[in-house]
Amino acid sequence: MKRPEIFLVLFAIILVFGCIQQSKNSSSALVVQENTLESSKTPAKTIQLVVSKDFGKEILLEESIEAKDGMSAMDALKRKAAVETSFGGNFIQSINGAKSEFSSGTKKDWFFFVNGFSPNFSANNYILKAGDKLQFDFHDWSYQLHIPAFVGGFPEPLVNGFQGKTFP
Repeated sequence: MKRPEIFLVLFAIILVFGCIQQSKNSSSALVVQENTLESSKTPAKTIQLVVSKDFGKEILLEESIEAKDGMSAMDALKRKAAVETSFGGNFIQSINGAKSEFSSGTKKDWFFFVNGFSPNFSANNYILKAGDKLQFDFHDWSYQLHIPAFVGGFPEPLVNGFQGKTFP
């Protein structure tokens, strides 16, 4: 598949799972309203930071951070958490004491997502913009190393996009 087709399929999957989750949380009929998407936006001059485990099942930290020009995802994380890195500061070894694990079949590490998308490069190299939702998640990767999107990030992929690009 070509890259644009992959994104369309990915958006469709995220939309379906988001609608299913919304219907589980509401006793009324499923209605997607424009103001629902608008309400998920963080204030224009902030970035929402979430640190979690197991794809958001356990929230360890949730903060709003003032958006600064040129601020990387790593810069934002270091403003609110104790971070240990390796490989020249490009790999997150631990956040607030939760360390990477690689023993007897267990492979757990820190991964980051911006507006539900997983960049294929370091948090040092992702420059944030106001309104972004930044999530660092500690999870097992023994079954798949790269997961390109985070269903728990819905509706951010549709609201704020990825790397400054939003899709219709």
